[in-house]
Amino acid sequence: MTQILLLEDEPGIADAVVYSLQAEGWTVHWCTLLAEARQRWAQADLLLLDVGLPDGSGFEFCKEVRRSSEVPVIFLTARHDETDRVVGLEIGADDYVIKPFSPRELVARVKANLKRWQRPATAETQQSQPQLSIGDFVWQAQACRISCCAQQLELTAPGQDHERFLTI
Repeated sequence: MTQILLLEDEPGIADAVVYSLQAEGWTVHWCTLLAEARQRWAQADLLLLDVGLPDGSGFEFCKEVRRSSEVPVIFLTARHDETDRVVGLEIGADDYVIKPFSPRELVARVKANLKRWQRPATAETQQSQPQLSIGDFVWQAQACRISCCAQQLELTAPGQDHERFLTI
């Protein structure tokens, strides 16, 4: 099942986003603080990030994520200046949605990003992204993913630490 992490400090906006995404059959983990998102993002198939948060910046969090993962990132923010949009995309976001937003458009953008991310690997991309297979287990270091029988496994916090250690 597709896991989406939503980092949003405004409950009204979060409720609308969670409702729209869950209607598509996706599991949404809502975090209001960066500290919680830092502990949960590794299990997500896509990140929806606000920029202005009580305990930091969504921009900085995106930079942290990009150091070890290519998971799709969409900014969902009230910051509408061209400079903010360009910075968000340059630091690694895959998309940038400005509040107020259309829930239908947001869902369409999430679908498009998930489709690109979850597209089956071709022989060419499999060669460029090394993986280790042991029986039914597959470890993809660059994508920070472990799967068994083609199902992505959710790692506990210690499991994530071990997986990150192995990628160093």
